[in-house]
Formats: sequence, C-alpha cells, structure tokens
Amino acid sequence: MYHIKKRALALAAALLLLAGCGSRDESPLDQSQPSQSAVSTSAAVREEAPAAAKSTPQSPAEGSGDSAPGQEDAPQPSQDPDQSQQPDPGQPEPQAQEPQEDLFSQLPQIFVFSSGTGAWSTQVSIQADGTFTGHYEDTDAGDTGDGYDATVYQCDFSGRFSPPVEQGPCIYSMELEFIHLYDTPGNEVIRDQMRYVSTDPYGLDNAQEVMLYCPGAKLADLPEYFLLWTNQGPKEEVSPEDTLSFYGLYNVNESEGFAGYNG
Repeated sequence: MYHIKKRALALAAALLLLAGCGSRDESPLDQSQPSQSAVSTSAAVREEAPAAAKSTPQSPAEGSGDSAPGQEDAPQPSQDPDQSQQPDPGQPEPQAQEPQEDLFSQLPQIFVFSSGTGAWSTQVSIQADGTFTGHYEDTDAGDTGDGYDATVYQCDFSGRFSPPVEQGPCIYSMELEFIHLYDTPGNEVIRDQMRYVSTDPYGLDNAQEVMLYCPGAKLADLPEYFLLWTNQGPKEEVSPEDTLSFYGLYNVNESEGFAGYNG
C-alpha cells in the first residue's frame, strides 16, 4: 500500500513537471520570436510612416530657406495694377481746357433758327456773361376758328449758358445751365381776332449740351444737320478746305442749328 501511494505521488510530480514546459516540437528560437500577428502589425506601421511624411511636405517658409542646387525662387506676381494703365512718367499729362468766358463778348447780336421757308423763327441774343433772352414765333394763317382768323404759336424765354470750353479748332461746348419760360406751354388766348398759343422754345427745346461754332471751323468737322439748318448744303458736298463764315449754335439733343447775324 505504501508503494502504491509513493508511485502515485511520483506520477503526479512527473505530470506537474511536464505541464510547466513548452511543447516538445517547439524550439527555443521559436519561443523568442513574436507571433505572426505581431510581425504583421509592426510592418504595417513601418510602411505607413513614409506615406504620412510625404503627405505633409515642408513649405519653403518653414524650411531652412536654402534653395536646392540649380533652382531659383519662383517670381512673385506684381502687386501693382495693370502697368499698361499706369501713366507714363515721361509723358506730360493732358491739360484740361479752360473755359473761355470772354468769348461771349465776341458773339454776334442775334442767333436765328429757321428753315428759310414759312413764317416761323427762333431768335436768341447772348450777353457777355452768358445769359440770354429769346423769342420763338410761328404764324399759321390757315389755323382759324370761332373768333379768330389765324393762330400764332409763340414762346418767350431766358436762361444762361456755361462758359464755352474748346473741343477743337473753332469748336466749343457749352451747357444750358437753366432756361425759364414766361408762359406755360399750351396756354392760349384770343386777342384782336388772333389766337395765341404758348409753346416750347423751339431750337432750344430739350437742350443740354449746346455747341458753339466760330468762323474758321472746318465744315467737314460739323454735324450734317447743322449744315442743313444753316444752308451750308449736304455734308457729302463739303470739301476739306471749306470753313464756316459765321458763328453758329447747335442743340445736340435735338439736332437744331442757329446762324449768327449782326444788325
């Protein structure tokens, strides 16, 4: 009985010794290496590190400031606006034309707007300070009615031009600063068997810019409607050397031309 217990104890001790050792087929070298899963994870880390470095390249401002051999710094765009629009320092700036206020005193006594046919005309007289007065009248003998034998369309007005500014040889530009009508267009009255109807100042109606043409201006440089209104003929018949022999006014908006006269 004693031998059986001793043998059982010896067998139990042998089993405990075997449980503390590794597998028999496994060498010490294999035990010193990490498992396959650990090797794969480490390799993945090593492969991802360079890719992460490439994705965030260092900008020139963050580097040492030294350019690579054979390379030059890229030119920076100019901060100035378009150089073609900058004034040339070698060229003088164009000078603005000074208004010619004294030109008013050289003008003829009266300017007349008329077709030369029919009983109508507009007359304007300009003073030395640029103020003016005018009268438009058109008599229509065929416009009759109860109590009147004819109709007279008329307008009395006054105003002022800005000082003329030279636009070319013998050509000036003025602005109509204001114009005042002494009666409201459309008003009418019958007097002495005549019907009088107030109208707009024909010739300066809707005027803003008014051109002043002086003797010596080339006819080829003047608007065709001015030439027609002042009996200078069609523009295609004007020769390059033909010049204006009188002062003229031209309402740009309505293409209406006046000729200047003295006496």
